[in-house]
Amino acid sequence: MRSHSLFATEGRQVNICFDQDNKPETAQRVRTAISRMGWLLVNEDCSLRVIDLPFG
Repeated sequence: MRSHSLFATEGRQVNICFDQDNKPETAQRVRTAISRMGWLLVNEDCSLRVIDLPFG
């Protein structure tokens, strides 16, 4: 069983929320992870929303 299939069910709304990071390398890694996870979720027919929190 794929690990994401436990919660990636058709029609489910998934919100990914992360804070901002000053380090460019960390920020790029977070963007890559969100992109990969988002692709998996959307392919399982989930509704995806990515939320960016402001600095501070």
